[in-house]
Amino acid sequence: MIRTNPRFLLPAALLCAVAAQAEPEKVVLRHIDLHPASEAAARRTIRRIDSAALQACGVSDSALREVQAATRKGDCWREAVGDVARQSGDPRLTAAFARIAPAAR
Repeated sequence: MIRTNPRFLLPAALLCAVAAQAEPEKVVLRHIDLHPASEAAARRTIRRIDSAALQACGVSDSALREVQAATRKGDCWREAVGDVARQSGDPRLTAAFARIAPAAR
């Protein structure tokens, strides 16, 4: 029987997440509302973009919250989500990104 020390599992998972960020993959979002009509719609769109950015940075939706949080602090995630928000030119998406981006730091 193999025994593992739980203190080492999270750092190992974080290292895997950082290593996965080195080579982001391309993720295509279909049917995304780049010009949402409300703040609620903008938050839903940013959540979809967030999920796709995590995937592009090598982290699945089912990954540990700590791994997702660490990924959101990295350049890969910030660039992916920020680029979409800026390229859309929509003030609601930009504001929704601004609200979640400082929390990711």
